[in-house]
Amino acid sequence: MTVSETKSPCLLNSRTGQQCSRRRRQAARGCSQQDSNQWLAPMVMRFVETLANDTSAEVIGAHGVLGITHVVEMLAACSYSPAEIVVVLGHAAQYCRDFSSAGGFNGMVTGEKFYVVNLFIFLAHSYVLDETCPLVVWHKNIFKNYCDLATLNQALMVLMKRRDFILRVDDSQLLERMCHIRGTPNTPLSATRPSRGSAAPAEIAACRTRRR
Repeated sequence: MTVSETKSPCLLNSRTGQQCSRRRRQAARGCSQQDSNQWLAPMVMRFVETLANDTSAEVIGAHGVLGITHVVEMLAACSYSPAEIVVVLGHAAQYCRDFSSAGGFNGMVTGEKFYVVNLFIFLAHSYVLDETCPLVVWHKNIFKNYCDLATLNQALMVLMKRRDFILRVDDSQLLERMCHIRGTPNTPLSATRPSRGSAAPAEIAACRTRRR
């Protein structure tokens, strides 16, 4: 089943519709202006470390680090702040953890796992951010050498179905991953489920406020 871009709930924010925003135009032009950002490379490495700690299988090979760097560069080129990107990667890391715990990565080669991680980043950015970058731009910049847009859309819907179309995650689990990704690991990553009731950090609350 192929879902059209204009009807899928995760492709375009309802308030922005199909307008070509400044962020989307920047993403389409590329992201070289962000290459010098000193925060970007450490953030990527900490995200990869989080995936390694959270999953039972290697999901990012050596070439995959460069690929994740390109994804984060694209988000930065869309004028998303480092704080916003941390929230996105925190959600994506939790999605990957849940997927791995359910055996989702079993039987996949490393390259396929890498693209699944990228799709989870897309889902996370679509859920978290007020103004999103449409799937066609992600396909052009990230997925064009892997599959066509229709296949990518189908894969996206499969991943959403595996989550029962629920993209919100437990606040305490999210905070744990965000702390590691942003370099303030005051809570160690663990295989146990943290207790509920922890306060969501300001950046999470801000994203949720914008979604209402």
